[in-house]
Amino acid sequence: MRSCRVSLLGAALGLVALACNALLDLDTLTPYDPTEAGTASSGGPGDPLPDTGSPDLDSSAPDGGSSSGGSEGDAGVAPCDPTEHPDPRGNLFVKAGSAGDGRMNNPFGSVASAIDELIATRGADGGPTEDPDGGPPSVPTIYVFGGSYTESRPLVVTGLPAFTIDGAWGGTLTEWTRDCSLQRRGNTVINASGSRGLVIRNVPGPSRIANLALFTNDDGNDPSRIGVQVVGSGPLTLSNTIVVAENAAAGSAASNGVVGEPVCSGAVTAACKTNPAPGAEGPAGGPGTPGTFTEAGFAPGNGVPGTDGKPGELSHPGAREQRQCAISCPAPETDAVTCEPPVLGSVSGPEGNCGCGGGKGGAGGGGPGGGASVALLTSSSVRVEYSILQAKNGGAGHGGGSGAAGSAGLPAAPVAPGTCSAPGGGCCLLDPETNPSCRLAGEMPMSDACWAQPLAIPGPTPTTGSGGGKGGDGGGGAGGPSYTVVLLPGGDAEYVETNRSYGVGGTGSDPAPAGGAATELRVTTQ
Repeated sequence: MRSCRVSLLGAALGLVALACNALLDLDTLTPYDPTEAGTASSGGPGDPLPDTGSPDLDSSAPDGGSSSGGSEGDAGVAPCDPTEHPDPRGNLFVKAGSAGDGRMNNPFGSVASAIDELIATRGADGGPTEDPDGGPPSVPTIYVFGGSYTESRPLVVTGLPAFTIDGAWGGTLTEWTRDCSLQRRGNTVINASGSRGLVIRNVPGPSRIANLALFTNDDGNDPSRIGVQVVGSGPLTLSNTIVVAENAAAGSAASNGVVGEPVCSGAVTAACKTNPAPGAEGPAGGPGTPGTFTEAGFAPGNGVPGTDGKPGELSHPGAREQRQCAISCPAPETDAVTCEPPVLGSVSGPEGNCGCGGGKGGAGGGGPGGGASVALLTSSSVRVEYSILQAKNGGAGHGGGSGAAGSAGLPAAPVAPGTCSAPGGGCCLLDPETNPSCRLAGEMPMSDACWAQPLAIPGPTPTTGSGGGKGGDGGGGAGGPSYTVVLLPGGDAEYVETNRSYGVGGTGSDPAPAGGAATELRVTTQ
């Protein structure tokens, strides 16, 4: 279970906090450690910033990255009414450890279950619940009892006309009461199941998230961490909240090149060279450029893949051999014992194959860029009041993959020898008594009484093609940024007594750039 943390406001406030926690059966609060801001995470969500006293730093850090992170503004104390009670009309309730149906005295055990039920029952066609006494209609609300919630699936609110998620409730199941302690926003802790803390999509609003702390985690897929992501929705208010985007992940390993297959050809072609040149080396890829933000999130600045090397050239086979062969045998005399002399002719040996060129070296893949750490990404209007928004460190870019060396050329496949009749003694008398070997040779007869004996004519000596060229190495990925708030086109943010902090931009794989870092980034185009 995550421990909630706030700044030490003094001994008196500390005693009040401990007493309130004991009454609500919540985790014990520990002082905020300022050395944790912008440092690496130890595997779980980190600590939020202090409630007050945060340094007021310049937010205009250059895009090349920040060396130490920074912070702007102080988190104020939100007003609170201890006599407030939740409205059970059509709304849902959540308490850690419960396994109910969402009613006040039988709450859900997870925020995700409540969101799913709210969408199913109060979707776009459901609208607000009318007040039977004539008051204003109520906005669909999820009331969350103080405690720690580790969600097993993403928190996505979509298709509702409006909604409220309101933490910091205590009391009993039959009488929920408002927690008005100074650190109440840290007493209801929601640990998201993945890289997004909460996604709000297509909710015309106005909507509200209040009195809770929200942390991102690692889903093993997206290297970025985004606390609250608002897309295509109406106005949203973050009131008395803590939103922490954890350290973004570094780019994963790039792929290395793979050697291609040798290039061979059967018959002689124009591509076969007498002096084959080695395959050219493929150019290396370029470094990644800074990634881009869209409504889908952050696209890392991946390095450019290298280019494949060229395969080796095919070598030309050697010259075909020429032989004089018996092309006919004369008719023998009655008392002759041979068929000599034969009629001779010139015959060429078989055509050879081209030598195989070496396989090309495959290119190395571009190095993946690091992910971004962003507390709030929005294309809508957001009011942030009495809150703490913290982005931690951007992820480092990974180096590009290595290009493979091309393979050596291979000799051509040999060809079967050709045949012809042998010159001089290449004819024999077909007589099983005086010359039985002639018949046993079994060759085609060239006359009624003489046979031409065969002679093998070899093909050219196989030649070897040139080697393939090395593939180009991939370029390195860029570092991911750390921005407290990213405003997409259409997005706007208003801050009231809110602390905004950012960490360090991830390093790029040289010469790829490091990630930027600042409290706010406004994106003008997508």
